[in-house]
Amino acid sequence: MKKILSLSILALVAAAAPAQAATDQQVTVNVDASLAQRCFFGTAVSNLTLSNTAPNTTGTINYECNFIGSPTVTVASTNGGLKPDATAAFNGATTVDYKIAFGNGVTSATSGTNASTLSTAASVVGTNAVTASNTQTAATLALNLPSNLLYAGAYADVLTFTIAP
Repeated sequence: MKKILSLSILALVAAAAPAQAATDQQVTVNVDASLAQRCFFGTAVSNLTLSNTAPNTTGTINYECNFIGSPTVTVASTNGGLKPDATAAFNGATTVDYKIAFGNGVTSATSGTNASTLSTAASVVGTNAVTASNTQTAATLALNLPSNLLYAGAYADVLTFTIAP
């Protein structure tokens, strides 16, 4: 009888082993990643000159985004136009307005935005085309001096461009 009881216990232990294996614990790990949309400027024209004999000028500003879409580009004018230096101001000059256009396919600023309206950052006339992801886009900056400078001296303004997805 002891032999039968021992064999029965061994059989029960052997039968329980696969049941323990079936209740093994498992862990799942979810893996994900994300990257926020971003844009940045690449190379850009740093100086443009307007004059009575050359009232129109253009330059290129390159930008790139890591998504397919149209970024928002805003421009602010530090002086709200071409501010005269001390010599021109002494002669009677005041800040002279000029026109700005920026975007893809811009060829002229004659119908652009007046610098005087850009004392706070604002969008300017032009089209920002849908950009390809991670591809540099060359946008044109066009300036137009709609009326002649009347007083001798130097005039200056600084345009600040900001880009956002």
